[in-house]
Amino acid sequence: MTFEILPNWHPFFVHFTIAFFSVGPVLYLGAILVPLLASTQTKLLVLARFCFCLGALLTLVTVLTGLYAFSTVAHHESAHLAMIDHRNWALATALAGFVIAALTFWQRHDNHASKIMAVLALTLLVLVMITGFKGAELVYRYGVGVGTNTTDQTKTHHQHDHDH
Repeated sequence: MTFEILPNWHPFFVHFTIAFFSVGPVLYLGAILVPLLASTQTKLLVLARFCFCLGALLTLVTVLTGLYAFSTVAHHESAHLAMIDHRNWALATALAGFVIAALTFWQRHDNHASKIMAVLALTLLVLVMITGFKGAELVYRYGVGVGTNTTDQTKTHHQHDHDH
């Protein structure tokens, strides 16, 4: 069952990917950059690894719903190239997230943060930001996936004050 206002579930699931793949790197970097007690560093690493692994699982659903949206959401010709660009960035971001999740799962018993993993985590964060920007561009610049009211499109003036 889908709601009429939501043409597919991608907008719902993508926010989990964004959240977990943004918080994970921040926690991982925090474990390296902030001089903390060893027990606190271990807790930050556990939380970061949890975010990476849960983020990777939810990203599977995000990618599947995104591919469904790519092939079903109505769009005009000018948005098509932007959709392809967003899809390509999203697939690269998902791949990076899967790799980091696998590495952190493999290192789950190691209580030390790795500078190489920190660079990978930071790279993932940048990829999430780029992909999110490209997705937002689809919605806000091209209107992809946004329902419109045809009566509002014909109005040339709306009545309310923006000064408040």
